[in-house]
Amino acid sequence: MGMTDFPLPVGIIVFAGFGIACGWLLHSAVDRSVYKLSGIRFLDSYLLSWLVGLVSAFSPAMLYVAFGFNEFASTPDGEKLRQRLHWAGRLQVLYLCLYGAFVLITVPQK
Repeated sequence: MGMTDFPLPVGIIVFAGFGIACGWLLHSAVDRSVYKLSGIRFLDSYLLSWLVGLVSAFSPAMLYVAFGFNEFASTPDGEKLRQRLHWAGRLQVLYLCLYGAFVLITVPQK
């Protein structure tokens, strides 16, 4: 059984992509000392930020990341990374809204 026999749904790819982007942004924030989770830099940068990034790819946490996340330090780097994180979350919200509209339009309703 080859890789072509097992197609991945687009939703899984989008959620994984958003989780990786969010984890990368949180990792960058820890490296620039504008965000900390536990206070242990290695643990924050290489484990917890990626776990939080992957968890935030799902609906309730995604909405918090897109519209309410304000936990970075008030430095120029912190503001820049917070804005990037918000835009990544908003793009995922937009994707989900467009996907929902597409399904409602194309799937026959009874």
